[in-house]
Amino acid sequence: LELAAHSLHSCGSEEAGGVAADNVQNGGSIISEADKDDYNHALGANILGSSSSSSSHRILSFKEKAPAPHGDTVNNLNVLYSTESMNRQRKTSKLVSRHIPSAPSRILDAPDLLDDYYLNLLSWSDTNILAVALSQTVYLWNAASGDIQELCTFEGDANAHISSVSWVQEGGAHLAVGTSAGTTQLWDVNQ
Repeated sequence: LELAAHSLHSCGSEEAGGVAADNVQNGGSIISEADKDDYNHALGANILGSSSSSSSHRILSFKEKAPAPHGDTVNNLNVLYSTESMNRQRKTSKLVSRHIPSAPSRILDAPDLLDDYYLNLLSWSDTNILAVALSQTVYLWNAASGDIQELCTFEGDANAHISSVSWVQEGGAHLAVGTSAGTTQLWDVNQ
């Protein structure tokens, strides 16, 4: 708008001595209809790049249709998403069904497992060892051999408990144990 007001000021100074442009530029309240038309004409000339105020220069036009797409994009989409090619793929690929047993393969007893949604009391390592926190004790169960090992027991306050266990992602030899007191311990299960 500053460019248009500047152009109007220079245009208005040539035509009417710059009075209308000064009123527009300084926020004056006395503007005649002729001055508004001159301002709109100068503004349109600066924005559209033409000096005529014809209606042929429109920013949006809803009378013309959109141009046709280049190439054969419509037919390419039909080939990609046609139902015939999908049916052909379904016929050639065999559906694989797997059997899900209705009975558990193994049951582990966990008598002191705390029933709290916000606790993370189970963690399975990439070396196939399950860490389980039962009240104040952490147990390790080896799924391959079925061996159970007690890792640690926390003593102290009677209301204290283990709030989380988590294996370190790679290697499966380190276990992080968090307590309700806010402490975190890192255990090496191989030692």
